[in-house]
Amino acid sequence: ERSPVQNAQADRLVRIQQTGQLSAITIELLKFRDLVEEKFELEFEAIRSMFKFSLKKCDQQVQDRLLYNHLIPVTIMAILANHLDFGWKYEALADFALENLIAQQQAIYNEDELTVWWRIIQYLVDRFDLRHGTDIQVEEKSSEKFYSLTTNSDSEVWTWEESKRLLYFRFTTAHQEYLERHQRTRGKRGLDLEAIKYYLQNSPAYLGRKKAKKFGPDKTYSCWVFDMDLLPLEIPLSLEVGREEVEEEEKAF
Repeated sequence: ERSPVQNAQADRLVRIQQTGQLSAITIELLKFRDLVEEKFELEFEAIRSMFKFSLKKCDQQVQDRLLYNHLIPVTIMAILANHLDFGWKYEALADFALENLIAQQQAIYNEDELTVWWRIIQYLVDRFDLRHGTDIQVEEKSSEKFYSLTTNSDSEVWTWEESKRLLYFRFTTAHQEYLERHQRTRGKRGLDLEAIKYYLQNSPAYLGRKKAKKFGPDKTYSCWVFDMDLLPLEIPLSLEVGREEVEEEEKAF
């Protein structure tokens, strides 16, 4: 989701477009088409080498597609910098492009690793290696209290217009099981617990933490809370699982 500032900037761009100013800018830029065609290849290669050097220096590897997407506008500005007043320096755009390139690549890596994490979690739940009432709890709520550092308690109240399915998640068993499964299926060690927590905390599905959450009838644990609608998981409500277990026990008698 976009931030309020980004939404305001997008609205401003739409208003500018409605005045016809963007078309006028495009027409003005077309005057430099021959110049760009003449200088683009050499300038692009020079800037690509500069970016590659900077990436190697900070030990970063990025996809070529991402790299080229960032190089093109930087190259265009490098060619036109002496012919147009952009309102900012070429160096500022190059620095921004490099920082954004690294950030986007890291976001893709994080997303890939989290996809693997949740895929393994689904597998562990399906095999009952992670259990409702002990490792996870899935409930439908229209409000919840989250941990607040200020009060050192679950005092921060969130409410939603419509009920959400919330996943209450404990790492105690899950992370070790994840590491073992990751090693077996992917041939390499998975992420350590702090790295996983960092990526999860910055994912869209993360809602917060609880200092004390009741798991099952008589157990209380600290846990993390996620929005199930934003997770690649299919896990039933814990109450439904509880009913299924009771029915199975009744059948046994």
